[in-house]
Amino acid sequence: MYSWPHTAQLIETQLSQVQELKESIRHALTSSRPGPCIDCEILLDAFRKLKQAQETVDQHVRYNAFWQSAIDRDRSYFDARTRLLDALLKIQSSGGSVAREGPVSGGDPQELKQQINDRESIHPPLYVKASRSGARWLITVPIYTDIRDGDFLDRFEQAGERIWKSEDGKFQLDITVKSVDVAALYRPDRGPALGEKLDLEAHVGRFPADGAVLTTGARSTFASLGRFVVLGPGEISTHVLAHELGHLLGFEDEYIRGYRDLGADGFEVLELIVDRQSLMSVPGSGRVLRRHFERLLEKIAVRE
Repeated sequence: MYSWPHTAQLIETQLSQVQELKESIRHALTSSRPGPCIDCEILLDAFRKLKQAQETVDQHVRYNAFWQSAIDRDRSYFDARTRLLDALLKIQSSGGSVAREGPVSGGDPQELKQQINDRESIHPPLYVKASRSGARWLITVPIYTDIRDGDFLDRFEQAGERIWKSEDGKFQLDITVKSVDVAALYRPDRGPALGEKLDLEAHVGRFPADGAVLTTGARSTFASLGRFVVLGPGEISTHVLAHELGHLLGFEDEYIRGYRDLGADGFEVLELIVDRQSLMSVPGSGRVLRRHFERLLEKIAVRE
């Protein structure tokens, strides 16, 4: 659950704790006790916790800034998602269950089941290819990037190929990251200066169309299905990188995002997870399931 009032409350809490820490530091500096500062370790630990909490607040601010705007731009889409979310919450609160393949208890079973399956729809782009060698399937994904951090790019490739792999080795992803020179992208125009605000859609549009795009410049990391991932500031785990890679393959988020209208306070953004095993439902700890590969191959086969 995310909202501006909740984020404001987090900020107020952190400001209060910052003030308390400042007072403790002032007291330690003015103490007349001789010898080493016996409170220093306690103060350092408090500072580390505040820094970690600040990162959480920053994430809330970036998340809100992105999704508040997204909901405002496409209310009809999020209205439909909110109705589905409310129906599933009602089922869960009454002790019912929601099965992806099996029956749905509560509400209109067929309609709810169809909406849940639609949530797991996939739209693989043309550049995602599949080839077979015996019983083994190899899925290739070309990605263009203007990121110069070689260590990060290696980690991105390794995370994707390690996590997007079935346990029996039957399905495997092959990622090829191709570096693109920003000056060449913008020639004969001047490229963006360091720290300059980007028109992200226009920037991504300069990359070749026969592959996905991995770039930076967003306030919060987000992806466009089958086209790009734009990274925001801050650390990002390998599992989250693999989740974003799933969007490049054409997978939508499998959790359901709805909202409550808070009037002048914007929206309360709600998320409901139906399948906690899936990487596309739980970016931080989920895994790639066999059905992800089967659906991907099915869509590629129909396309070809």
